[in-house]
Amino acid sequence: NFKPAIIDLRREMLQEYRNITPDVLKDYDIEIRELYFDIYESLFQPPQLCNTDGDPLLFHTLHYDIDDAETAFQHLCILSVVEDEKTLRSSAIMDDKGRVIKAEIPWNREGHKASSALDNTILGRIVINNQKMTIEVNSEVRAKAIRAEINNRLGKYARYKTTEIQSPESIPAKEKISEGRNLEKEMGHDELMEIPEVRDKMAKVMTAHWEDWINQKIPALGGITPREAVKNHDGRESVEALLLDAERHMAGDEQMGDISLDAIKDTRRRLGLDKKQAATVKSPNKKKIAERMEAIKSMIEDFGRIKLDNMHIDLALKLCDRIARMRKLSIQRGRIEIWASAIVHVIARVNFLFDPENEISITADDVCKFFGTKKTTVSSKAGLIQKECDIYFGNKEYCTPEISDMFRIYETKDGFLVPGFMRDNLDESPSAGYKSQSTKNVKKADNKKDRTGNIKSKNKSYDIDGKKDSERQLKLFDDF
Repeated sequence: NFKPAIIDLRREMLQEYRNITPDVLKDYDIEIRELYFDIYESLFQPPQLCNTDGDPLLFHTLHYDIDDAETAFQHLCILSVVEDEKTLRSSAIMDDKGRVIKAEIPWNREGHKASSALDNTILGRIVINNQKMTIEVNSEVRAKAIRAEINNRLGKYARYKTTEIQSPESIPAKEKISEGRNLEKEMGHDELMEIPEVRDKMAKVMTAHWEDWINQKIPALGGITPREAVKNHDGRESVEALLLDAERHMAGDEQMGDISLDAIKDTRRRLGLDKKQAATVKSPNKKKIAERMEAIKSMIEDFGRIKLDNMHIDLALKLCDRIARMRKLSIQRGRIEIWASAIVHVIARVNFLFDPENEISITADDVCKFFGTKKTTVSSKAGLIQKECDIYFGNKEYCTPEISDMFRIYETKDGFLVPGFMRDNLDESPSAGYKSQSTKNVKKADNKKDRTGNIKSKNKSYDIDGKKDSERQLKLFDDF
């Protein structure tokens, strides 16, 4: 019964993350705990009882003084749509002149909100007894409605005195037992259900209930109908959970269980839940991707005008275009603010813009505050982008030339490894004795570091002319 709420939380998580991992669950620990305690409290709280109109159940008994029983009867008998005046008068008590002294009028209306199989809804009961009249209803809304009716139809012939109000919990147990015994004397439930006509009527009511349920707005489904909900996978799973819950409850009913289960089975058929869904692969919506990319780029440019320069903005926009072409990173899913902030985060990370000593310096808080995102979410998304796009420190595509050159290692003819930014301080040139090695294609296993962190080469003999590619490679910042 609570599964739809869990599915909603799962959907929210998948909008921010591609997969739900243990780390993602930790990030959502507060939301998960809140949902858990909400469900826990709901299980141990008594349900709120309502009438067929959805009004909270609260029993009202209204008391009136009336001038004449016959006059009141004539003006109020029209409130019954099931029995006409003649039928009601036949069950009333008359005086010698044929005027009503005591009478009971059922207050009802045509149609029933809960079931199309029922032709009327009982709203209350009006009891006339000489110069006294009482009206019983089961909600505050209906109490106000009947007072307006009495005022309208009887006017000065009826004077309101008082109203007694009782909640379902406050009704004495003796009264409940007494009522139950009276019903048992008339006819027990099991005995009543043995009558074929009664069973047929109940079967029609149950079938009509589930037929109507398909098109009712269900709170557990977020206020949409089951027919609308089954159009997507999460909705189908939620509707199936509600039907399973209903089946578990109905299975224990010896008299109505089989009728209810048949009705639920028919509901599954109507909703198409009795058939296995064929696996479908949705083709990318190019128009939607283009619209989202424009929105993301616009956000990045807005941020860049405040915090970055044109070069870093161009790098971020370049990364946007690459993500849009990738299948592994679905730009169609998730908040565009998270995508924009994660892309800026990646460019800032590999270009050391988080370093406060950098000429252009920003912080993760700056990024998240501007885009309205959470640092943990953005950092996780940025890590995913960096991994799937294989963006490493010194990458020529997404780093400025100065940063890229810092991570290029040049080898002298004597076997010394020199960072690119130190080349201008040396007399030698690459053609005279350097061999350039990109930090991208480097094997860490062939190099060792001493205690100071300096790299020591195992092998100092290389082909300087570049005719033969060396197998010894170096990669810095392997586990960024």
